[in-house]
Amino acid sequence: VVLPEGLMTAITNNTFRGCKNLQSIRIPYQIAGIYAGAFMNCTKLYEVDLTEFDDPSSLPGLANTNAFSGTLTTLRFKVANQEMQAAFAAATNWSAYAGQFTTG
Repeated sequence: VVLPEGLMTAITNNTFRGCKNLQSIRIPYQIAGIYAGAFMNCTKLYEVDLTEFDDPSSLPGLANTNAFSGTLTTLRFKVANQEMQAAFAAATNWSAYAGQFTTG
């Protein structure tokens, strides 16, 4: 899934919850926050592309670590570079996924 620019500014509670066929998603830089249960039980989700975020001071907020509960244990968060990897890994709630960030 590629979310079109300007379509939304947040991925609200339970937006994709239980979407059994969602495998990957690219999050555009306009997304300011991802909320509780947004991707919960998306059992085939293997990649969240966050490469459009290239400024450590403007990361999308992650309101709750359960946003990705019930996804694959191999879920990866793709980021633009090592600086962004470090920023996400240190950010509130994103830090729960620190070992799952990759650069690309």
